[in-house]
Order: sequence, then C-alpha cells, then structure tokens
Amino acid sequence: MDSEITTADAQTIIEILNESPPQTSDEEQEKPPTPNYKRSPSRGKNIDQLKAIHDEAEGTKTKEKPGKPTPPPRKRKRPSPPDSSGPGRPTKDTALVRDAKIADSDSDDTLAIREVALFSANGQIRKRTRLLTKHDKDIKCFAIKHFLPLEYIAEQKTIAFGKIKKQRQKLKTLNYMEQNVLANLEELQNF
Repeated sequence: MDSEITTADAQTIIEILNESPPQTSDEEQEKPPTPNYKRSPSRGKNIDQLKAIHDEAEGTKTKEKPGKPTPPPRKRKRPSPPDSSGPGRPTKDTALVRDAKIADSDSDDTLAIREVALFSANGQIRKRTRLLTKHDKDIKCFAIKHFLPLEYIAEQKTIAFGKIKKQRQKLKTLNYMEQNVLANLEELQNF
C-alpha cells in the first residue's frame, strides 16, 4: 500500500498547486511591472536632448536682452609704430640696417638685408649669406665666381658698420665729456 495515493494526500497536493502562482512563458516573467507614472524624458545622458534644451535656453536668453551692444574690450598695450619690429632686443640684422641708415642718411634708397644664395646644378642651395644692399630682391648665383665676391662684400660691410658703430659710440662719449667740461668751465668763469 505504500505506492497507493490516498484521497487525503491528493487533496494536499491540489491545495499546494492552487497556492503557487500560475506558470506563464519566460518572456512574460522577465518583464518588470510597468509603473503607473510617466517617466522623466531626461533619464540618463542623452546628449542630443541636452543640446536641444541648451539651445532653447540660449534662444530665450538672447530674446530677453535685445539691449545695447557691448563695446569692444580695451587694449592695454600701446599701439606700436609701423617702423619698429616690436618690443625687446633688436636682432643683428635690424641693428645693422638701423646703423647703416644712420650712416648713409644722404641717399634716398632704402637699405635692406637680402639673401645671396649659391645654387648647385640640381637646384639645391650649396651656400648662402646675407648682404646689406639697396637691391630690391634676393640674389641667386649659379657659379662660385659670382657668389664669392658678394660674400666678401657682405663680410666687409658688416665689419665696416661695426667700426662705424664703435666710432659713433666713441663720438657720443666725447661729446658728452665736452659738454660737461664746457659747463664746468662756465661755472668757474662766472665766479
């Protein structure tokens, strides 16, 4: 009789089955219950939506203030004259041009530093030097016999303008000393 099921056992089994929830398919069990309220549209980071909100906010801000235009900001630096190359110590080239203009103030032509280049047969630059000249363009040489005299002239001009610069400094100090001596002499003669 062990294998037989009594009516009492059958009734307990039926009661247990009635208490358990009804079984449905797997898809229906995975769905969470839907809330009865409306979800916020900005849940998470939706970049397109945030850009649209920002554009709307900017549009309302600009519409609110159609007032006076903003003046341009004030410049703190003084405007530099067109002659000068800028603040700071001048380069060797600008100093050389300035000294040459002072020394050669008689002529109307403008001096400038031009590049003298010696080109090889395949078009590459073999040598180059800088020359203070009144010529209006850079100088291209294709033979060494044309380049060497220009290189020599460039070296000699820089040496000559260096001497002029030293002599001019010496002349300035001599003039200063002369003015002081004459001023002292006048004071002595007046007493």
